[in-house]
Amino acid sequence: MSYQIYYGKQFVRLSDGRFIPMTLDGSNNCTFMHKGKEIRERDWNCRDYYFRTLGKGEFFATSKDILESVQVFINNVVDNALKSNYRNETETEETIKNQFGYYSGESFGGGCSKLSASRYYTFFKNGIKNALTIEELHNLGIHLKFSFFRWHDYELTVNPPTPKQIETETDFFNELTKWKNFKETCIITEQRENGKTFHPSIYLHYSEPFDFILYQLKNRNPKKELEPIFISQDYFYVLQNEKGFFAGYCRYGYNYTYSVNSRTKFFESEKQVQAYLSKIKYDKQTWKIVCINEKKDFKHYKQVA
Repeated sequence: MSYQIYYGKQFVRLSDGRFIPMTLDGSNNCTFMHKGKEIRERDWNCRDYYFRTLGKGEFFATSKDILESVQVFINNVVDNALKSNYRNETETEETIKNQFGYYSGESFGGGCSKLSASRYYTFFKNGIKNALTIEELHNLGIHLKFSFFRWHDYELTVNPPTPKQIETETDFFNELTKWKNFKETCIITEQRENGKTFHPSIYLHYSEPFDFILYQLKNRNPKKELEPIFISQDYFYVLQNEKGFFAGYCRYGYNYTYSVNSRTKFFESEKQVQAYLSKIKYDKQTWKIVCINEKKDFKHYKQVA
């Protein structure tokens, strides 16, 4: 069975709040030579087809549109699996979501059935959260480029633009205009199919070798680009049950303190403590959110100019 393997991601953040979803992926049954070894093929691609098919953009979209379109894709895969004539009686909606990769033909490594729908969705959510600007990528030696795929002989009415290394957001939109004009004006004549004609498709990639990009991203230290600041407020939140105040998880449950002290887990806002509470596994129903009206400093980070 042929399926797509995802090896990494590095989304791009634009100044207007939209994102370019870039992923490193390739087919499991195609290989190429890399540094003298035959490995499964992979390349950096823009995963815009989720929102493009819904008419919500091309190459980039808002975080809301990206995540909503990914959820639509997940729902469609689940619905099609439920309606399939080959469906087994044991295949419920829950089992399909838990083994989502098997039905979508995708894997994050370790087999398709191990990829759940929730992990698939989180992949894109984290990509948005950890996106870098074009300028930040340029500082790492990583650059976007446009191209179009040439699979065999055909004639072009217009020559494609020369691919250019994109170093700034201005470069990106200038190049996008050039390549979209090429796509709209160029007509391809297919030599192998009796003169069939069509417009070319354009693609967005990273231009550097995939292993170089992975190395640069892995060895990037974002803490060096941030500096700590402390924000003081006159209150904070804690979790309390009949035993005491929540301090943190341990191997066989959780730790707690008899009074609010330095070992107690502090929260900056009620929203933050509610989010944490939703993840607690032990005695979840016993914990109550308590607001303490005392001064507390919370550590944040800001970008170094």
